[in-house]
Amino acid sequence: MAEMSIAEAKSRFAELVHQAEAGQPVRITRRGRAVAVLVSEADYVRLNAGRVGLLAYTQAWRAEAAQAGLALLETPDWADLRDQSERPAPDLA
Repeated sequence: MAEMSIAEAKSRFAELVHQAEAGQPVRITRRGRAVAVLVSEADYVRLNAGRVGLLAYTQAWRAEAAQAGLALLETPDWADLRDQSERPAPDLA
């Protein structure tokens, strides 16, 4: 993966976009630390296609386990580990 500073990326932006379109991501750095990666739209869509919130993932996981005859998180051993806060998780709001 190519790597360059923000200043250099700014002056070569069109070239970097063509590089990303060709499937070659570019790591952008600030003071030597990676801060971003420029990727093609196709790569971005592919990377985000499987993302689901924690609640949806957990529900799917429990449903799959139930179909297999497993009871998950139903035992008293797990009861004290659940979040008891009033504030909902970000993907539940």
